[in-house]
Amino acid sequence: MTSLEDEVDPTTSEREDGIALADSVVMREFVAETVLLDISTGQYYRLQGKPADMTAALIELGSIDAAAAVMGGDIEDPEDITRAEVVGLYHKLSALQLIEDHQSKDLE
Repeated sequence: MTSLEDEVDPTTSEREDGIALADSVVMREFVAETVLLDISTGQYYRLQGKPADMTAALIELGSIDAAAAVMGGDIEDPEDITRAEVVGLYHKLSALQLIEDHQSKDLE
């Protein structure tokens, strides 16, 4: 299993381009789940398993293509299917205003 920690500089907390958490959202990863909390609304979202891993990859790597490449190394699905799953999750997170994308050119 590829670790995202091996792929990302952990000191980078804010991203000026690419995908990032919305300003009012915090993310915490726990052993069994990841929680996204929108502090402006009080709404929180629990993610478990592959969706939690894909969300972490999107935020830490900042792009759909990079997240799909890492996730493609972790599971046995072909990368294009994994990319489709990452794009689907990206759209859900974006619709909930949990993420911001400062450069969405890898959506095509």
